[in-house]
Amino acid sequence: MSAVWLMTATFLCLFFAALAAAEKYKVEWRKVGNSITIQCKDSSGQEHLDVKGGLEETSIIFTSKINPSKIVISPNMTSRIQTHGTFPNVQILIKNLSVEDMGPYWCLYSTYKGSGSDYIKGQGSLLLVVTENKDSVTSVQGCKSPPLNMVVVYVVGAAVVLLLLILTFVMWIIRRRSRPSMKPRHVATNNNDVYEDMRGTFRC
Repeated sequence: MSAVWLMTATFLCLFFAALAAAEKYKVEWRKVGNSITIQCKDSSGQEHLDVKGGLEETSIIFTSKINPSKIVISPNMTSRIQTHGTFPNVQILIKNLSVEDMGPYWCLYSTYKGSGSDYIKGQGSLLLVVTENKDSVTSVQGCKSPPLNMVVVYVVGAAVVLLLLILTFVMWIIRRRSRPSMKPRHVATNNNDVYEDMRGTFRC
């Protein structure tokens, strides 16, 4: 049964890791022309911050620990971005949103090493959804929580079904291996009866 417990523990670890990843980043809904603030935070001692966003994940701002007061803003977004704070905690205000701004926004912190930079995703990453229809935005904002709850329900349901399938398969293998092998039974032949029949034939 040790194999069953090992597979169960591994599956549960992966399941709860997936739930944590699903709840880590929030979804923000905005109308065209509105603004949004991205609050990037980190306490792991990284040296650089690179905020990337949109469907193409283009770099929006860049700042570093060496010169925390200097923040480099993407040229095509200079007129729409305001920043507050200093490295590593920076708030980025994006104004006059358009549909092209829709997509994930990542607060990527990194430390330069000889072989390159290792990026980690800090706090504040989000998914931005921009829509033009006011009515649809209002209805979707009112249902912001249920979609996340439904995702959790689907994930839990799929996890339970998969766990039952794994346990059933493992138990079937264990029973198959523990079942004693059936050997064919040999039926003893009574040779005396054969001899008696032969003697009777010769007497006749």
